[in-house]
This record gives sequence, C-alpha cells and structure tokens, in this order.
Amino acid sequence: PQMTEDQEETYGFISNLDGAVIDTASHRVAAWQKVLAERNIKRQPQEIVTQCYGSGSEIACRLMGDRLSEQEIGKIVHRQEELFQKDYRANMQLLQGLKKFLDDAKSLNIPMALTCDSSLELMNFLIDGLALKSYFKVIVGAEDVDRGRPSPDILLKASLRLGLLPEECVVFDSSESGIEAAQ
Repeated sequence: PQMTEDQEETYGFISNLDGAVIDTASHRVAAWQKVLAERNIKRQPQEIVTQCYGSGSEIACRLMGDRLSEQEIGKIVHRQEELFQKDYRANMQLLQGLKKFLDDAKSLNIPMALTCDSSLELMNFLIDGLALKSYFKVIVGAEDVDRGRPSPDILLKASLRLGLLPEECVVFDSSESGIEAAQ
C-alpha cells in the first residue's frame, strides 16, 4: 500500500536475547558440559558451541542422540537451565551500549519484541534480573513455537504479536541460525 504524506512508517525491533542483548555463550557451554558429564558423555567445548542453536530440546538431542524420551529431554533441559542460572546469576549484564539504545528506542515508541529459543522461565529469570520488562512489548520463547532457529517461526510469531508484518521488523541477532531465520 502507498503511504500518504501524513502517515508515519511503522516498524519494530525484534531482538534475540542471547547474543544481541546479553552474552551467555561461555556460561551455556559450561552448563551443557556439566549436564553431559553427569551422564558420562564427553564433548569438547568447541563441539558444544557448534551445537548450541535452536531450542534446548534440539540441543540436547544433537549432543546426546535422538533416542531420548520427551520426558528425559525435559529433565535434561531443566537441569541445564538450572546450572546455567546458578552460574550466570552473579554475572548478569547487558551488552555494552545496549541500555542507551533501548532507552532511545523506547522514547521513540518503537515497539520491541524479545525472542529466545530458551524456555520462558529462563527468559523471565534473565528479563527480571536485567530489568528489561519495560522495554519489550512482546516476549517469545521456546514454548511459543514448534521449531527453533534457523526456522523463522519465532520471528514470525514476534512480528505477529507486535501487530507488524515481518518486513516491517528489524531483527537483531548474532548467530548464524538467527540471521538465517531473519532472511
């Protein structure tokens, strides 16, 4: 549709929590290493890093094999998130310069969504710990979609909840799978 002179262009921001807002990579890898060690599975940190995309369930299957029951996967993911929270709690911080960016976007009334392939419980732990709730109109986590990144599902759900078309959203993500999803 054509815009008239008195219409403003509407757009929104969709940001992936991990990598674009905070950097938890080393803490996530350490938590997965502990979960694997508890199950006598040895993986090098770099091998874990290459598998840490998509939902926790998808990561667990890639690291431990796909013969796990849903119940067992749920326990593994819960344990990994528990270990991660314990380790990360004392190290929570936004990426440098992000607070000003969020304040500026909020003052301009740009609608923002926060996404993450982690559980909403873990997202809320991070959002509350970093006082982010007031910035983001929409939160979309692993429970909200069937497939994690590189599937675009989470971004499409976020744009829908913002009331915007996907092409009206600017996506911030630091991972290859997130960039692929945004395309």
